[in-house]
Amino acid sequence: MASITARIRQLPCRLILSYVLDWIIVFLILGLAGAFNSIDAKNTRHAFSLQDPNISFPHKPDLVSNGVLYVTSIILPAIIIALICVFAVPGWSAARSFRSRQSLWRRKVWELNVGWLGICLAVFSAITITEGLKAAANKPRPHLLSVCDPDLSSDAIEKWRVGGLGGTDLSTATAPIIVTWQICRNEDKDEMRNAFASWPSGHASTSWAGLLYLTLRRGAPATALVPESTLPTTNAERGVPQGLRHKAAAPPMYLVLLAAVPIGTAFFISLSRWFDYRHHGFDIISGAVIGIFCAWISFGFYQVPISLSNGWAWAPRSQGHEFGLLVGDGRGYGELTEDERQNVGSTGESVSLGKLTPRTDIESQSQSQASSGSSQANRGVVGTVGTDGQH
Repeated sequence: MASITARIRQLPCRLILSYVLDWIIVFLILGLAGAFNSIDAKNTRHAFSLQDPNISFPHKPDLVSNGVLYVTSIILPAIIIALICVFAVPGWSAARSFRSRQSLWRRKVWELNVGWLGICLAVFSAITITEGLKAAANKPRPHLLSVCDPDLSSDAIEKWRVGGLGGTDLSTATAPIIVTWQICRNEDKDEMRNAFASWPSGHASTSWAGLLYLTLRRGAPATALVPESTLPTTNAERGVPQGLRHKAAAPPMYLVLLAAVPIGTAFFISLSRWFDYRHHGFDIISGAVIGIFCAWISFGFYQVPISLSNGWAWAPRSQGHEFGLLVGDGRGYGELTEDERQNVGSTGESVSLGKLTPRTDIESQSQSQASSGSSQANRGVVGTVGTDGQH
């Protein structure tokens, strides 16, 4: 442990501060969600019809409470990601390419950091977007009338009616009577505010953000989501196309099932909001779309695309790019300087598109790639090779 601490101390302060800033921003996003949640915009509460069957369902307890939702969508995925990073990152074959335990554990700690950072960004962003839209829309829930307990007297209807073709007597009205929320006799502010928070579904957005991110993170190291494949190549000597069937194969089905369990859980949590009469169908679909979007974007921020790697995260930002890129700077955030490349080589590992290569093979690979590139250039073909963009 002391050696790991010593290695961490060797990291540039600017690099550490840049990722500390990332964590601060992630929690500021969560704080913004709390601010949106505290808004009680009574003046924008949507008017409703006293005869609308879509808001006449009973008020019943949640099958999936908020506590269970957060444990399932955030805490458990974070624990699983930690276990993956400790015991499965890197795989047995890749681990042998590390020359020291310090380098191996530094990689594990880095993968854990970005794994937690990614899932927090996904879930907190989904919650913030959802709470902001809820505060703006103020859409009635399916159980609104049950919570509202409206005053059905003719005087109250006459006072709070804002539209509709019906009169003031429900027993004789042949058309909808549209009223405002002031007709409700329920004086509990929290219950009334919650009764106008139907769109979008927070359970759906939160569960899909956290559990889809876990599926992507869980499936990436095992290449469980997509077969590793490339386009068909051509035999250079005979010009015969090589078949695609030998370029990929389906992963073991148990890996697919393990990766699919979080997706099934997200479906169940979302569906529970339907038969709990908490949300309309469109609300649930909207929440799921928000969660999927946040999970996908957050995963792409910190993880190499699954089709291009064996599940590695992007490398830390390179020197000089800890807090951004300057205009005209040709290097990307993760592209190394010459000094950084030499430092990476001394650790006994090299990463190209997220795939580890033993340091002893770097020289032979470079010679092979140079020879291949020269041969392709002679035939008028442009060859591309992976760049050591990670460490």
